[in-house]
Amino acid sequence: MDSTADPVDNVKFIDTLIRLGVSYHFEDFIENQLETIFTSHHNCFSGNHHELNSTSIDTDGKFKESLINNVRGMLSLYEAAYLRVHGEDILEEALAFSRYT
Repeated sequence: MDSTADPVDNVKFIDTLIRLGVSYHFEDFIENQLETIFTSHHNCFSGNHHELNSTSIDTDGKFKESLINNVRGMLSLYEAAYLRVHGEDILEEALAFSRYT
């Protein structure tokens, strides 16, 4: 992970380690990397720039149809929707949107 300066690549690599089920071998390193990314790029995370609700919903309150072309994003949305709990209406809508489009 230290070989790349791109924080997005580091986050993708961390995600891959988690999906492979081997992240427990690198817990301290992953925690340090995420802390470094968050503190050094705090402007990227401030405000609502990356909030799912504000970035994926049109002014009419529905998910943007343009998101359908983002296959990786749609798969991530579909997977995230399964972590919902009762009463999370936006994730219910996300599941329906990602499942049937």
